[in-house]
Amino acid sequence: MLAAATGILFYKRNSGSASKEVLRINLTTFKQAAGWGYDIKAGSSFSIHQDRIPVIPGNKMFISEEEALKTGKLMVDKIKKTGRADISVEELDALGIHY
Repeated sequence: MLAAATGILFYKRNSGSASKEVLRINLTTFKQAAGWGYDIKAGSSFSIHQDRIPVIPGNKMFISEEEALKTGKLMVDKIKKTGRADISVEELDALGIHY
């Protein structure tokens, strides 16, 4: 298992004015009966509970904690850079995610 199942990342978000605020993003993985998933929480009003591999049809779960964590980290990076929470099949392939 990965020792870093929980990562806390910080980034500055432009609040629309000259001031900046720090937003905490918390990424955790969790074990399920047939695989792994991840949770992302940012502040008090935004959260993602990903118990299935995103974008893939059906109910396929991550086969390992490492794959769930890699995908969750990519999602956090995308949220930080673009403010969007989306992922493509090509990105999953680039990470080596089994589905």
